[in-house]
Amino acid sequence: MIRSLLLICVLIFCAACNNNNGKSSQEGNAYIPDSIKASTDAMGNPVSEDRKFIRTAELKFQVQDVTTTTTNIEKLVRNQGGFVIYTNLSSNVDNKETYQISRDSSLETIHYTVTNELKLRIPNRKFDSTLQAITVLVDFMDYKVVRADDVSLQILDNQFTKKRANKTSAKSSAETENYNKEQADDAEIVERGLSDQLRYSTISLIFSQRQSIKRSMIPNNKDIAAYTPNIFVKIWDAIKMGWNKVEDLFLFVVEMWGFILIAILAWLLFKRFSNKSNRNQNLKP
Repeated sequence: MIRSLLLICVLIFCAACNNNNGKSSQEGNAYIPDSIKASTDAMGNPVSEDRKFIRTAELKFQVQDVTTTTTNIEKLVRNQGGFVIYTNLSSNVDNKETYQISRDSSLETIHYTVTNELKLRIPNRKFDSTLQAITVLVDFMDYKVVRADDVSLQILDNQFTKKRANKTSAKSSAETENYNKEQADDAEIVERGLSDQLRYSTISLIFSQRQSIKRSMIPNNKDIAAYTPNIFVKIWDAIKMGWNKVEDLFLFVVEMWGFILIAILAWLLFKRFSNKSNRNQNLKP
C-alpha cells in the first residue's frame, strides 16, 4: 500500500515538471519585438537585454547629384519599412557675376550649390543596414555621428511612477485621485513616446553636390550710358530734324497757296491805288 502511494506521488511530480517545462518553452518561443528583444549600442554591438537604447544618427556628406540621391534614399526608406518626416531641397547662390558684352546685353554667371536636408524614421532592426546603404551613395563624407541614449533607468522610473499613480485607496480624496490620474496619464504618454523612439530610430541627413554654374544672357538695364548716342550722332540727328522742319514749312506753304495768292493780289491792288492817289495829288496846282 505504501509503495503504491509513493509510486503515485512520483508520477504526479513528473507530470508537473513536464507541464512547467512546456510552459517555459512556450514562453521562450513567444514573439518579442526585435527592438525590445535585443538592444544594441552606437556601434551596433549587442548588449544586455536590460539595456534599452534610443539610437539616432547624423550624417553630412557630398554626392554626385542631389536629386538622384534623394530619389534613391526615399526608395531605400520605403523598402526598409520607414518613412521621411522632413525634406528641404534648395539651391544656395554662392556668387553672382554680371559682365557687359554689348551695348544692350550682359552675361550673368551664377555659382550655386544644391543641398538637401532629410530626416528619416527607420525601424530599429533596420538601422545599421540603412546606414550602410546610405554610405554607399556618399562621394565625400564630412562627418557621421551615431548616438545610443540609454533610457533603461528612465523606463524603469516611468513604470514605477505609473504603478504608484494607479494605486488609489478607498480613503483617498477626490483631489488625490485626480492628481494620481494625471500622473498615470503623463506616465502613459512618456511610455508611448519612449516605445516609439525604441521601435523607430531617427536619421538626419545633410548632403550637397559640387558647386554648379549657370550662365544666361540678360538685358543691360543698369548701364544707361551705353544707350546714349555720341556727339556725331547727335549732330546728324539735329540736321535730319532741321531738314524735316524745312519740309514741313514747305508743305505748309503749298497747302496755304490760295491764301498767299489772295494776299499778293490784295497787296498789288493796294499798291496800285496808292500810286494813283499820289499822282493825282502831284498834278493839282
